[in-house]
Amino acid sequence: MGLVNVLDLKAGGLGSLGAEQLEWIQRDVKHLSSSTPIVVFAHVPLWSVYPAWGWGTDDGALALSYLKRFGSVTVLNGHIHQTMQKVEGNVSFHTALSTAFPQPRPGTAPSPGPMAVPAGQLRDVLGVREVHYIPSNRHLAVVDHTLSGNSPDAAFAAGEAAARARAAAAGSAAAAGPAAAAPSAPGDVNIDNFAFSPKTITVSAGSKVTWRNRDDVPHRIQSTNNKFKPSPVLDTKGVYSVDLKESGEYPYFCSIHPVMVGKIVVTR
Repeated sequence: MGLVNVLDLKAGGLGSLGAEQLEWIQRDVKHLSSSTPIVVFAHVPLWSVYPAWGWGTDDGALALSYLKRFGSVTVLNGHIHQTMQKVEGNVSFHTALSTAFPQPRPGTAPSPGPMAVPAGQLRDVLGVREVHYIPSNRHLAVVDHTLSGNSPDAAFAAGEAAARARAAAAGSAAAAGPAAAAPSAPGDVNIDNFAFSPKTITVSAGSKVTWRNRDDVPHRIQSTNNKFKPSPVLDTKGVYSVDLKESGEYPYFCSIHPVMVGKIVVTR
């Protein structure tokens, strides 16, 4: 079964299946015998890999409860761009490498997102997956390969160390005071390194707020309480603006990367 857990991502980040899809799962497997092997595909992991980064599904445990009676369940996920395995009873979980970009291992960097690694090690952290059905075997044979054929451990460690160094340098620069850069308007928000900067801004009623994407990946601005129209997908150097006429608080997030959150405070 193929499940969609990225359609209604909320600020803060976990994937979600929703009531309609959960009901469908129950109906879809109701007539099957417990000896039927089940294979589940979803984007975000159905188990809690690292909730602080949105790496999990808020109603994943409920979905999996409908599959407990089956003797063999294989769950295949992406999203975190690295291989992790877990077994709970008769359920085997597998996440996969990506051919796009690596992400840091849980909690080893300030935030999730594309991780820079030494050029010579890039193919060590990109990869593909093969899944084989062997009739005499109870479980599917899931085999992951890096594009280089080497272990990804050293490349991940190098990328994570570089990310920590960049974060420390950015913190030192912030502590030293503002950099000598062109001043920005009070309503300007930069998107960089998977964060909104400033995270909270205060503007007067009637002001324009403008987001500028300085990341090398796309983002999409969405109001948490639907108080303004969501942006289109903003590629690198993309710009989006809204006029806010009423006072109040306007929390928002990136609907592509929901761990990215910000807030606008509008005063009279």
